[in-house]
Amino acid sequence: MQNTIIKSIVSLGLSCLSLSVLAAAVPQQPVDKNQCFGCHATAIKTLSTRGAHKNVNCVACHDISSDHVKAPSRDIQFRLPRFHSSIVTDLANIRSDGRYQYKKYTDLSKPCAPMWEALTDTRPNEGDKILPSKTLSLTWRPQKGREIMGRSDCLKCKTSDSIMDYAYLGARNPKAPLAFDDPDHKVLKTVNNSFNCITCHDPHSAEPRIVFDHLIEAMSHPNYKDYNYQKNVGKTGYPKIEVINMGVRGYPRKIAILEKANSNYMCGQCHEGHNRSETFYRDSDGQLAHPKDAIDRTGWSVGTFFAANPIERWNLVRGLGLNNGTDKATGVKTVSTDHYHMEIVVASKHGQAGVGCTDCHFAKKANGTLEHQPSLPSLKYKNTCARSDCHGNPNGDNWSEGQAAYMVATIQ
Repeated sequence: MQNTIIKSIVSLGLSCLSLSVLAAAVPQQPVDKNQCFGCHATAIKTLSTRGAHKNVNCVACHDISSDHVKAPSRDIQFRLPRFHSSIVTDLANIRSDGRYQYKKYTDLSKPCAPMWEALTDTRPNEGDKILPSKTLSLTWRPQKGREIMGRSDCLKCKTSDSIMDYAYLGARNPKAPLAFDDPDHKVLKTVNNSFNCITCHDPHSAEPRIVFDHLIEAMSHPNYKDYNYQKNVGKTGYPKIEVINMGVRGYPRKIAILEKANSNYMCGQCHEGHNRSETFYRDSDGQLAHPKDAIDRTGWSVGTFFAANPIERWNLVRGLGLNNGTDKATGVKTVSTDHYHMEIVVASKHGQAGVGCTDCHFAKKANGTLEHQPSLPSLKYKNTCARSDCHGNPNGDNWSEGQAAYMVATIQ
């Protein structure tokens, strides 16, 4: 029954994608890419002439008007499929204290619906701010917190619609439409779709990539060459990156191309990324530490690190004279940590063996390929933990599904 439901949802998603692509535009005549490279001469030219997409013409993904070369505009947009479908709709619904409600509760089951087709703003009088309210929202994810978003930078993980509208590290720039500290509603009203392929794969070359600024900093900034990632780069689980400066929009943007695909970093740019917004306090006066006080980079936080272990993270944060809080019983300054930050990504046996997020969260299908949708390992033990190339190896652990369930429960 469960698999049938999942297959139905996937089929619905593919159907929506097919219809949206067909309806998007009549296929255009191929353009001369060399003419495009007259302006897009650096990063785009480099990426477009390598990788699996090197023979794909620009019009396959961009709606290019005939007068674009004469009068370049920002209106060229990409036709992209939705994945982690409705994640931005869920966020807007649950983290707005009831301001953004589904127009109809049946719209909860429309994973392909653009956000503002599914949601309505019930309190437009609040303007760009989202004010506290006692109104609850019905959502797919009731287990998540219902507090107000607080900072709009979290939307960079939830949507790809605005990915090109931020300057690097979210700094305010007169030419950049958005900044990470913009009010939530200002950003939300520019967004309609959840994040998708381009978050993890460069659209020009199809190479695996990272677009999350703070993670790029953690993996490349010279001030952190002695910390875990840069100290071990090139070893198992620590792929090299190529940082590329992007764009002709008048403000700095960067991406990082991974030498080879590694889901710990591709997934981790969001599932690690929330740590950038952690609240830190200065030891010196107990006051909130603005991110730039932690390191001289606008919008930076010391949280976005693939630390080797909790001690390294402790030393990093405490070395900067910061803490997350104070233990009430002892008065000891505290530093928080979490599951995927410490145990799975680098410090565990899984991490050291090069196991990545998708090895557990993308179940293996009968033909040997991996599903391209995340699910909990506990829903599909036979095709995750207990499959033959993992703990179902007849010459190794050879777990049954019941043993896999027991081990996961024990670890948790």
